[in-house]
Amino acid sequence: MDSLNCAGVRIRLEGRLVLTIKKRTDGILHIRADGQLTTNEFAEFVPQFESLAGPSSPMLIELGPGFTGWSLSALWRDLKFDFNHRDQFGRMAVVGDEEWEKWGIQGSGLMFRGEMRFFKTGEEDRAMAWLLGSRRERPDKEKPAQ
Repeated sequence: MDSLNCAGVRIRLEGRLVLTIKKRTDGILHIRADGQLTTNEFAEFVPQFESLAGPSSPMLIELGPGFTGWSLSALWRDLKFDFNHRDQFGRMAVVGDEEWEKWGIQGSGLMFRGEMRFFKTGEEDRAMAWLLGSRRERPDKEKPAQ
């Protein structure tokens, strides 16, 4: 198993990383999810998130190519987690492949106080620029008219 340090946690399921969190040197929380998330992953994830996140923490959330969502019990736990920690969510850039992920992110954005944007896989640099506040990195629909 990978070694851990105080800046992050990795949770494995059947030898494959499913959920990781680490705090980057620029203060951004980097969360990566792959496979199907269950309540077991959340049980290990929540205390690590609470130790790393501050008020309005910016987050880069990467949904891996094998991400299939949540088990029903994990979805319920995630919704409660999101509600209970909503003050700790700052800007959130979500990077993933699937169109359904984009719709899910847009729907869950109603719960958060922080701004949330979806970026396609391969647009990680653009997502980071947006998280760091670059005005030139806006989603296409929000680019100013020329």
